[in-house]
Amino acid sequence: MKQIILSIFLLFSSASFAEEDEWWQYYDRTKIIHLQFSDKVLNDYTVNVAWNPDGGLAPILTGSALINFNSNKEFVSESFSVRAEYFHIPGSMLKDAGFVLFNEDGEFNLSVDLSKTYQIKSDFLKKMSLWSNRHKYDVSSSWEQTPFFFEDIDFDGVDELIITSFNSGQRGDNEYAIHKLHNRWEHLAYKEINTAPFDFIDQHTTFDNKNKTITKFYSGGACANLEDTYKLIDSEFKYIEHIEWDYSYTTTTEYESICTELTYDIVDNKKVIKSKSESYWDNNKSEWIDLGVKFY
Repeated sequence: MKQIILSIFLLFSSASFAEEDEWWQYYDRTKIIHLQFSDKVLNDYTVNVAWNPDGGLAPILTGSALINFNSNKEFVSESFSVRAEYFHIPGSMLKDAGFVLFNEDGEFNLSVDLSKTYQIKSDFLKKMSLWSNRHKYDVSSSWEQTPFFFEDIDFDGVDELIITSFNSGQRGDNEYAIHKLHNRWEHLAYKEINTAPFDFIDQHTTFDNKNKTITKFYSGGACANLEDTYKLIDSEFKYIEHIEWDYSYTTTTEYESICTELTYDIVDNKKVIKSKSESYWDNNKSEWIDLGVKFY
């Protein structure tokens, strides 16, 4: 009996793995899926996407894409393109567009019409915002599934183009590539910003609209993290604070290790220590216990 059950299990397991293999082999980054967003952006630009999804990446169907913005102004032939390395459209939106991921029997659909241009509803693009922290990894909403959006995040009065890189960041969360508007030979174009603090923005980044600060968090574990804060001062984001956490082991019987938090002010691009606090994890209470803080 056990042998029969094992044989049935292996049969279904083999079929499942074979199906997944077919899926991965089918979506191997060579297939091009054509998308067009229903609403115009930047007042009169149509958005078309040439997408090369990878069946092995998460979330399901993620991959490089060329996002093309084409002007609809009369007598004007103007366009620009931006590449997204980890582009993704949620399955529900693909289904609404007629792109079926799964057949009725629940199996992967391998008969997608690649000659068709799928129409994607784009009203959700207006709902996304970094400054409202809707992008945060602990926020459970469809806003996190926005492939790109526009927002003025450097307070110069002009919206930046923000491209989402799905699951490409630390802890498997989303990153955001920031593209700033610039005129190229008197034509509209966007160029990616590679200077701090916009060189690394992800779902762990916190925005404070009131104080005009951006805090970037680098996760290394329970007590092995870094945090850098930038503040908008005189129309420029300046590096103002650095925090780092680290473990140290003790010989006490009450607790085995201490988590130390060091906070620094940034003065003339140098770290100047401001405070030091210590705490330990109490397994019985399941909480951190403060041991005190010292200010310098």
